[in-house]
Amino acid sequence: MQLKIERLKQVHPSYTFIAGDTFRWSPVDKIIEYNTHEFDESGYQLLIHEIGHAELGHTRFNTDLDLIRKEVAAWQYVSQNSSQYEVTFEENLAERCLDSYRSWLDQRSCCPNCSATGYQPSPDMYQCINCTNSWNVSSDQQTRVCRRNINSLALA
Repeated sequence: MQLKIERLKQVHPSYTFIAGDTFRWSPVDKIIEYNTHEFDESGYQLLIHEIGHAELGHTRFNTDLDLIRKEVAAWQYVSQNSSQYEVTFEENLAERCLDSYRSWLDQRSCCPNCSATGYQPSPDMYQCINCTNSWNVSSDQQTRVCRRNINSLALA
């Protein structure tokens, strides 16, 4: 594992690689964090996925659709560059990871009043077409989904 990390540091000297509890890309600090407890073949792909975010210039996401597009693009980076990184691309791993985002986004968009799917007029806000409720959500993907009602207006 350490040999792979050292090789990545040489190939990508503009990024800082640090061991941590998760896999993530920090665009502000140009830090790529990797989880040493999950560093097997799948973990290596997760690390390459984070390099994909870095190489593709991903910063924060503006909308849920923007997040999914960036996640898909980072997985495409892994797929297209697997031979360069000497890793076998596992499509099932990519789909499981994308499914976790889809589930998180589905929970965010579910109206806390009537359970209908809302639409996203701004990055941290949703509105319900059914009951006209509005709610705020956090953009932190590492926490559970919390929806805070802004208002709840009944249809006339």
